[in-house]
Amino acid sequence: MSYKHKKDGVYEEYSTCGTENAELKKYGLGVYLYLEFIKQMAFFFLMMGIVGSINLVYNFTSEGLNGYPSSFSLTMVKTTLGNNDIQS
Repeated sequence: MSYKHKKDGVYEEYSTCGTENAELKKYGLGVYLYLEFIKQMAFFFLMMGIVGSINLVYNFTSEGLNGYPSSFSLTMVKTTLGNNDIQS
């Protein structure tokens, strides 16, 4: 919950996530650019997380380390390239 100051001195409740970028420009260019940067970086890290999780799932479902007894350490190692059964 956040509050926004009105011209007549009365405070009004409004949604923080529903604020438009154009409304933030009145607080200065730096505030607008900082928040726009944060929004773009959040989107970028979301996309990179999705791309990275594809590799984790592929490595985890490979069968290169299935001959070892199951443990928590082995579960973590299965997410790496060492789990791929590559014969050289």
